[in-house]
Amino acid sequence: MATDTVHISEISLVDTPTKSVTLGPERATIVREILGVPIKPGPNEIVIYGVDPQVDPDSIRVSGHGPGTITDIQTTTVTQRTPFEELFPGCEVEPGDDDIDEEDPDDNFGVDRSELSTAETELKALESDLAAAERERQTAKKSLEVLDDYGKTIKAGDVPAAKLEEYLRGYQTQVSALGEVLYNCDNKVAEISEKKMRVCRKVNKLSVAFNRARDAAAKPERDSRKRKLHERNVVVAEKRRRRNEHYQFYPSEVGMVTLFLDGFPNLNPNASGQNHTTLATDSLERTGKINLSLTYVTKKAAWVPAYELSLTTVTPAGKGVYLAEYHNSSSEVWRDAKLALSTSETSFGGLGEKLPLLKAWHVNLHKEKSEEISNADSWRSGLENPAEINSRMALDRIAFVKKNTNTLPTISPSLLMNKTANQTEFVAGQQHSLQQVLQRQQQLIHNHRMRQQQQQQQVQQVQLANIAQSQRMLPPPPSATAPISPPLASVPMISGNPLEDDDATIDGDSIEPESNALTFQESSRHDHGLTTSYDIPGRRTLRPSSLKRRHVIAELDFPKVEFSHVIIPKLRPAAFLRAKVLNTSSLTLLRGQVGVTLDGTFMGIAVLPGSRPDTTLSLSLGVDPGIQVSYAKPSLKRMSGGFFAGGLETAVFTRSCRITNTKSAAVSLVVLDQVPVSQNESLKVNILEPKGLDKEGDSATVLLDSSAVKTGWGSGRITRLKGGEIMWQLEVEKGMEVKLTLVYEAKMPTGQQIVGVH
Repeated sequence: MATDTVHISEISLVDTPTKSVTLGPERATIVREILGVPIKPGPNEIVIYGVDPQVDPDSIRVSGHGPGTITDIQTTTVTQRTPFEELFPGCEVEPGDDDIDEEDPDDNFGVDRSELSTAETELKALESDLAAAERERQTAKKSLEVLDDYGKTIKAGDVPAAKLEEYLRGYQTQVSALGEVLYNCDNKVAEISEKKMRVCRKVNKLSVAFNRARDAAAKPERDSRKRKLHERNVVVAEKRRRRNEHYQFYPSEVGMVTLFLDGFPNLNPNASGQNHTTLATDSLERTGKINLSLTYVTKKAAWVPAYELSLTTVTPAGKGVYLAEYHNSSSEVWRDAKLALSTSETSFGGLGEKLPLLKAWHVNLHKEKSEEISNADSWRSGLENPAEINSRMALDRIAFVKKNTNTLPTISPSLLMNKTANQTEFVAGQQHSLQQVLQRQQQLIHNHRMRQQQQQQQVQQVQLANIAQSQRMLPPPPSATAPISPPLASVPMISGNPLEDDDATIDGDSIEPESNALTFQESSRHDHGLTTSYDIPGRRTLRPSSLKRRHVIAELDFPKVEFSHVIIPKLRPAAFLRAKVLNTSSLTLLRGQVGVTLDGTFMGIAVLPGSRPDTTLSLSLGVDPGIQVSYAKPSLKRMSGGFFAGGLETAVFTRSCRITNTKSAAVSLVVLDQVPVSQNESLKVNILEPKGLDKEGDSATVLLDSSAVKTGWGSGRITRLKGGEIMWQLEVEKGMEVKLTLVYEAKMPTGQQIVGVH
């Protein structure tokens, strides 16, 4: 029947408007509007051509309004049919340069050439005269040669004497006449040649002067022509660049969505006889229009948060700018679209420079299997743990590379081992190379690395919680802190993994905004349950590009910023400056990169951790060189147990740290160290100094040796935390130095050896 004919409509998305683009952290949702699609009664096929080939086919949804019923949807990829120039207009490269006139060689540019022309005319006349004289001289020479040749043909016996006499008289006459002509010609050629040389020199002199004057007169026009040529080359190069950039977004295949629907389904299909025939005939002439909405998801467009943060230590406060960086790397052009930024996806992750984490240090006892191992070595694990050894090796390696960069590009592992061994020898007991010790602990370190990643997150939370709790126990930080001028420092590798912190730094130019800068049009915010979206004002055309666009979501004020220093000398003898910023805004700040400016100096790019309203975010500002830290070599004093000691051996371990505040104001410090945690009842670990730290949670006032520290250095408390951690909370005055000493003893049965437990 005629009604079984399928009516096919093809629609290209090249010129189809885009209703909305909702950008997420990893993907974007596109809504296209297709208006006025013609359909006829019966089966219809609507072919929508031009979808990005990397669109998720399962995300394609079609809805609409009109006299039709959608029966099926089919998706596939087909060969690109839209020409590149139609998809990306304005990228045509014009190879010709006909629009730029060439210089006319006959144009004198207003310079007088009459004298030069006269001289050139005279030179041409002399050249003509010289040529005529040369021809006349050649003619005389040829005539003499003809007479001579004719005379050679006459034989004396064959010619009568009278004839011979007549020939000789004629020959003498002709030779005399031709000789005179030849003489005159030679004189004439010499005279003309001399005159020609004078005129030629004159012509050359006038020609140089004329060309110089002509070049000067033609310079403006030549510069203009050169400038036009340069501008045309720049335009061509820019078009070529845009064409090459856009060409990478021009796919050889595109997606195609085929929509199957029945038109005018309300027509009565059960009519019979003549009424049915009449109804079918009328329906063939009937045409309607429907409006479609095409929705799909692509991973070729997304947005990420970015921030600009300006902090000041003079009045602990800060200002920030919340930015959105979005891009479109698909093959589609979304024209006049309403853009929205969605935070429904919680996949904002990133790597950053991490503050060293002090993990619990567990030790156990193990019987010595070899008599070659000395008693001093049996206490080795009580003095240093694998993380400390690895940290020191990493620092020594970096220092060694810097010191020998010019003379030793390749670092010898044996040199590093020997260097490290010399730095970690015991104060008391026998000296052994670090290489032998590392061999005995190689398996322990390997096991430590295997489990370190699993424990990292849990330990970090405990660590930061302890530091946060300690900050609440301290008095408020000073109102002024000297600015840090050097750039942020990098942190070494611990146990083969990067040290963890909240940011990674790179140098860059200052992004401190001007106080009188132009205002930005901020986006409107909408909360929908767990999702927050930001609507970008107006409509935008989002073309494919490898570059990101930035939009200001909001400008933020941080009235409360606390600065503090965290020192973990066992892992790195340095003071890390941290800023605690209270998010007083109503916005949830997502994890993203932030450009940090401190006291007007740009510090670099860090990673801002996520923060909800009325919560505090912690930001590492790198190493503060104004706080000098030195960590002394460990010392061991071993005491053998006698009969009354019950067969026990005792060793006393001493670690000391010196901290000098070279800044112009007092600073708040948190210093972390640790003692081993015994996993065996036969191994006892007790803290001897500072006193009063017998169990977890004990706290005492910091009392320093008056002979080693000046009075008025400041104040502080010391607390024993979980996992054997020892925390000093200090207020160190400007220009003061403090020495922190940690002394603990370990008792174990004779013949046993301390080993690390991981």
